[in-house]
Amino acid sequence: PDSLYSREVEAPEIITTTPVPTGESGFLEGLNIRIGVDLPQGATFVSGAAHYRAGGAASFDTVSVGFEEGNAFAVLPDSIVGQRGIEYWIEVQTLTATLTDPPRDPDQNPHSIRVSIDDMSESGTFPGERYRMVSVPLDFGADFTGTLASILSDQPEFGPYDPFRWRCFRFSPADTAHAEVSDERNDDLFYLSPGRGFWLISRNAHVISTAPITGTSVATHAPFEISLEPGWNQIGHPFVFPVEWRSMTFDTLTAPEAVDSGIIQTPVGWSEDGTYDYEIDNMYPFNGSWIKNLSSSPVVLAVPPVEAIENATQPPPNQVPDGEDAGEWTIRIIASSIGARDSFNLVGINKDANVSWDPQDQAEAPMAPGRMLSLYFPHSSWKTHPGEYTTDIRSGYIALDATQPGALATNEGAWGQAWRFDVAKTCTDAPGGDEVSLTFQGYDDVPIDAKIYLIDNERQQVNDWRDGDRCTW
Repeated sequence: PDSLYSREVEAPEIITTTPVPTGESGFLEGLNIRIGVDLPQGATFVSGAAHYRAGGAASFDTVSVGFEEGNAFAVLPDSIVGQRGIEYWIEVQTLTATLTDPPRDPDQNPHSIRVSIDDMSESGTFPGERYRMVSVPLDFGADFTGTLASILSDQPEFGPYDPFRWRCFRFSPADTAHAEVSDERNDDLFYLSPGRGFWLISRNAHVISTAPITGTSVATHAPFEISLEPGWNQIGHPFVFPVEWRSMTFDTLTAPEAVDSGIIQTPVGWSEDGTYDYEIDNMYPFNGSWIKNLSSSPVVLAVPPVEAIENATQPPPNQVPDGEDAGEWTIRIIASSIGARDSFNLVGINKDANVSWDPQDQAEAPMAPGRMLSLYFPHSSWKTHPGEYTTDIRSGYIALDATQPGALATNEGAWGQAWRFDVAKTCTDAPGGDEVSLTFQGYDDVPIDAKIYLIDNERQQVNDWRDGDRCTW
């Protein structure tokens, strides 16, 4: 009794958390999730908080950590358990320390929970008899080898695959061509998984629904990776929330750096009016898009699980800048024919451009299935990235000699630039189907003393652009 024994006790350093599944298939949509909190032996629980949010959201909500019968726990509300999955982190105050799980930067690296989804549906109806580029932002698992037909065949708007009722295509980088889902040789090409884009058209208006195939929300603990083969890649947006294009990375480069370095081009979307959109800021759920890999080897696209802030857009990295000098300008050419339209075709002068390829030059995306019109600038002779382009920006003016077309060759001592363009289309099945109308926008910005000609080499016709902003061939 006149002496004491003593034993030092280390302060607790770590806690662990364990979400409790709510069903045989994992965590079911619309049910509360209980998370057990394990403290080191001997640690005394004082208080705690669980911070949670839907996958990709910007901020966390908070619930208290409870303590009953020697066990600490938190309950995430059913309202948050949905198609986006859940991200969470937990902090606990003991007598001597504040502990978190994850232990380091928990708000920047939260845990994620994938939710089992019985049916994911689009928010709106898409009209019939019109092509669209689609994706399905749901993970059906590594063992699933079904196609888009697996989830559409039981819907009345579609039914079993029938080209007279609906059709589905996907672009093959290896073949540089579209293949149809009915071709059994292309099963692997058509496997339904996040990150893949498809062409879809139905006779009737439709809504994509994933039932009866059950999937899980796409993981948001890390960026979603998509391998891009050299050339054009038809990809899909993997998440059920929009993501800003500029936030994505390509191998070790940010999107703007990858574009400026000539590794990839900015994505090309598909508008509801049936034309390509070369100026998209965000990628959206259930939408597909094109990305061209300009390098000779595969590139990994990483899509961060961070929701885009709407109406906070920035110009795409290779958007042609507004001319600060009087000598910089762009002209837009819009082509149309019996309902088909190609509205993004740019020529112009910019001091930061080159005579041949540079990042301001945008390649023409592959023609979509169905009724399609394509105006493009052919550059098969370019040493760097030869091909067909929808944007052709040059750095300045050159002497125009006898090698130039039509009337320009007869104007001795002329200087300027000459752009050759061709028009291709897959629609001639209507009255006037061979006619193509061209509309020009922006030529008022061209220096007033410059002459602008439109030359038809086949017909040997020369038109002065300044006489009008529209012509028909």
